[in-house]
Amino acid sequence: NWTMQKSMLMNGTSMASPHACGCIALLLSACKAEGIPISPPRIQRAIENSAKVMPGLSRLQQGWGMVQVDDAYKHLQETKDEVTEDIYFEVNVENRPGNPRGIYLRQPDESSSSHTFSVRVNPQFKRESDLNDASQRSRIDFEMQFSISTTRSWVSVPETFMLMNNGRSFKIDVDPRCLPHGVHTANVTGHVADRPERGVLWSL
Repeated sequence: NWTMQKSMLMNGTSMASPHACGCIALLLSACKAEGIPISPPRIQRAIENSAKVMPGLSRLQQGWGMVQVDDAYKHLQETKDEVTEDIYFEVNVENRPGNPRGIYLRQPDESSSSHTFSVRVNPQFKRESDLNDASQRSRIDFEMQFSISTTRSWVSVPETFMLMNNGRSFKIDVDPRCLPHGVHTANVTGHVADRPERGVLWSL
């Protein structure tokens, strides 16, 4: 105990980063002990879907919320047999500089009119050292139907979205004209249509 005291209050990114790494280390250790599959997408989704949203803070301030290690581990246990949990879904806004992962409207001409954007979702499969007929067949057969939802009424999205191996795009409408001055955020999320209990698999 180099601090020579029982506890200490510290903050900032210098503490946030090692705290997050420590939480992930606990999850990895528990999964290895119990034989639960591990992959970056599994860990990320478990943390995001189990995070606790703190009252009084915006999404910009807290992201998904405060990490809950116990609940994240429960999520990993409940989804351990889901093969598609190992797939990372890359989400980008098409025809925008840099193909960003989100939509940012700031200038007066942007916030004073309605916009339609094309959002592309690309499934990224786990890399395999030996591609064989079975692994290639799994990509050909890959199909997932998603339910799409949004957190704000000024963003319109399709209700469902069928995704295949080569990726696919869908349209969303953003109408900020009714919003008062200030900062406003919205999230678009994708859930497995027939398994909503799996939580959010991708977001914008």
